[in-house]
Amino acid sequence: MHRSRRRRLGGSANSQGLGWLRRKRASKRTRRKFRNSLPRRRRGDPVAMQVQERCLNVWAVAAVSIIHAFDPDVVIFGGGVLKSADLIILFVQPHVNAHTWSPWGKAQIRPAALGNNAGLPGAFPLLTTT
Repeated sequence: MHRSRRRRLGGSANSQGLGWLRRKRASKRTRRKFRNSLPRRRRGDPVAMQVQERCLNVWAVAAVSIIHAFDPDVVIFGGGVLKSADLIILFVQPHVNAHTWSPWGKAQIRPAALGNNAGLPGAFPLLTTT
């Protein structure tokens, strides 16, 4: 391997295999930080605020796209992130109201009623039938 290429890769040819481990460790740290970003945002952490603003914008734009593609009456958000449903719904609903058009009115944004447990009632009949 050429010497300049080794320098760009971060060392000798034998140490190249460790890059994936460093990236994996970095991605775990990123996931942990994201998991804690909602409480940090509420405390005023500027990085957490930027991350959350970006995510909220992406979710709001995705909701608008879904509404324009499928024309639903209600868009239901679910998953672990909805432990902060108050923040997410209060951000996404006004964005949807401002950026969607429909002859019948505006779609409603709601959190999933069963939260993370939505799969359990659906799986129960599969487990009880023979």
